[in-house]
Amino acid sequence: MGGAIPTRPGWYRNPQDPRSFRYWDGRYWTGRARPQPPWADQGASFELSYEDGDRSIEGPAHSRELREPVASGASSREWLAWRPRQAGPSWHRTPALSQAPPPRALAPPKLSPSRRPLLALMCLLVVAVGVVVSSVAFISPYETKPTLQAKDEEVAARFAGGVNKQCAAALARYRGALAWGDDGPTIDAAAHRVDLLSREIGSMAAPAAERGPLEEWLSMLQQFSSDQSRYATIIGSATRLSGGRFIARPLSPAQQVQAAQMRQQATQLAARADAVSATLQLEACRLEPVPAS
Repeated sequence: MGGAIPTRPGWYRNPQDPRSFRYWDGRYWTGRARPQPPWADQGASFELSYEDGDRSIEGPAHSRELREPVASGASSREWLAWRPRQAGPSWHRTPALSQAPPPRALAPPKLSPSRRPLLALMCLLVVAVGVVVSSVAFISPYETKPTLQAKDEEVAARFAGGVNKQCAAALARYRGALAWGDDGPTIDAAAHRVDLLSREIGSMAAPAAERGPLEEWLSMLQQFSSDQSRYATIIGSATRLSGGRFIARPLSPAQQVQAAQMRQQATQLAARADAVSATLQLEACRLEPVPAS
C-alpha cells in the first residue's frame, strides 16, 4: 500500500505490522486486526468492494472467495438429518423368483394371571421410593437451615468473646490517657497499643456475616490511633509532679489550634467506633471511658 492513507473503510495491511491486516473505518485505524491469510503472499488484492460488503465476511477475504457459493442452512440441516438411502433398481439386482406373502404379525404376549400381583407390587414399590425421595428433597433444606444458623451464631459468639477478652485486658489502663491525657509519651504509648490491638483482632477468624462492619471498625481504630499519635507529638512531654499528676507544657497559639483539631477528630472517631463495636457486641472494646453515674 506504500503507506498511503485509505480513502474508504475496509481491511488494509497493518502499518504497524506488515504481516497482518487492520480495519480502517474511514477516519481512524480500529483495534480489529487479523493475521495474513495464505493468498496474501501471492500479492492478490484484499480490499473489500462495496458490492461484496453485504456478505458479512468477518475479516479480509479475496474477491474470488467472496463469489463462492455460501452453504445455506438448509443444506446443513439436510446433512444433519441423515436418512438411509433408498436403493433404486440397478442392473446387478436380480428379480425375486416368487413374491412371498408378508409374514403375519404375531399377537403381543398376554401377562399371565399369576404374574399380575407381582407387577402391581413392583409399581407400588416404585411409587413408594418416589414419595420418599421427594419428601427428603423438600424437607432436608428446612432441617439443615436451623442447624447452619445455630452454627453461625456459635461462631459469632465465640469470636465476640475472644475479642472482648483481648480488649478488656488491653484498653482498661489506656482509656483515660486517650480521652484527657496531657503527657505526649503516655498518649503515644496508648495509641500504639490500640493499633496493635486492631491488628491482632484483624488476624482472627471472623464470622462471614460480620466481616464488613468489622473491617470498618478496625479501620476506625487505626485512624484513631494515628490521630492520637499526632496529638501526642504536638503537645510533647508534660511535667510530672510528685503526686503523679502531669502539667502540660505551654504551647504556641498555632500548636494549640492543631492540638485542639487532633483531639476533636480523635474524639469523633472514638464515638463512631464505639457505635460500631456496640452493634458487633464488643462492649469491652469501647474507646471512650464510661462516664461515672
